[in-house]
Amino acid sequence: MPPPPAVLSVAVLGNRVFISSSNKGPFADQGAIFCLDADTGAVSWKYEPRNFRATFSSPSVSSNYLVCGEGLHYTRDARITCLKITEKGHDFLWDYRTKSHVESSAAIYDGHAYIGAGDDGLYCIALEPGPGNKPNVVWHLEGTNYPDCEASPIAADGKVYFCLGLGGKAVVCADAKTGREIWRTPASFPVFVHP
Repeated sequence: MPPPPAVLSVAVLGNRVFISSSNKGPFADQGAIFCLDADTGAVSWKYEPRNFRATFSSPSVSSNYLVCGEGLHYTRDARITCLKITEKGHDFLWDYRTKSHVESSAAIYDGHAYIGAGDDGLYCIALEPGPGNKPNVVWHLEGTNYPDCEASPIAADGKVYFCLGLGGKAVVCADAKTGREIWRTPASFPVFVHP
């Protein structure tokens, strides 16, 4: 069976294509992450845990890690999920519950995932889990100072760049290791684009 319609971007690693999808309606709120064979389009595997909700987050893939968000705009307790891609499929590494939706896609940089969580701000989470296989949140820029963090960030040269929408109206640069704000440029309107 083919995956349901998607409204986001794909990620490619070798001969595999990764995409998340949404089934959202009055009586449906369901999502999944699919791995497709790049040569045939056949579904190689599907990650669809219990109660995984519809999402606009595109999977981000680096090396053998895949990070994807969950939830649409009114979701208040979305997940950030990290899988390890294997020869035969995938292994679950961790997931982390936020206090808002995760429409952002992750920037994977230097062993960490940087991802926006709407009105819950921006997270930096180590790709490898911590003790007890729990997610290792390195830092979190709270939504009170970084609201409507929906656009996907980018990280390079020790910095992470991200945008703030309705509540924030700015472009922000932070230190990738500590989360310390380096600069913030206010905008006249909400910034929903990806840097």
